[in-house]
Amino acid sequence: MVSRRFNRLQDDQEVHILGVPMDHGAGRRGVGMGPSAIRIAGLHEKLKALGLAFVDHGDVLIRDVERAQKAISIEGKANHLPMIARACDAAHEHIKRIVKKDAFPLVIGGDHSIAIGTIAGLVAAYKEEEAELRKDNPKLELTMGVIWIDAHGDLNTPLTSPSGNIHGMP
Repeated sequence: MVSRRFNRLQDDQEVHILGVPMDHGAGRRGVGMGPSAIRIAGLHEKLKALGLAFVDHGDVLIRDVERAQKAISIEGKANHLPMIARACDAAHEHIKRIVKKDAFPLVIGGDHSIAIGTIAGLVAAYKEEEAELRKDNPKLELTMGVIWIDAHGDLNTPLTSPSGNIHGMP
């Protein structure tokens, strides 16, 4: 079986930064300032010091908070789901475009509800590429990796979550 690895930065690959300033998936506000804080702390300078080429796409716009709170039919409890779903859809599309440019996506957030969009975008891009590459090599298999940094398992569902906070459900 042939395997092409996409889960590590290649020497000639550009890093594409995308901020997702989401904090509605958590029980407290504030982590939405993460993308700005990471940039202010010197992200660009650190990437330059490593000799990496990069493009910063800015942040996914999180808006329409009041309109987004319309009820959605789901069994269980999932706070702010419509707004989070819209932001994750936008992140998904951005990530898919970044990967299709053969760039390395660096997503900074925000709470872990953004993983819904970022991982979905990676999977969608890789599945499309795998399908294309399999035309020439039917046994080709793409692999991808995710670095998940969290103090908790994030294994809840709307039915099992005591809080309904989506950051514990991705």
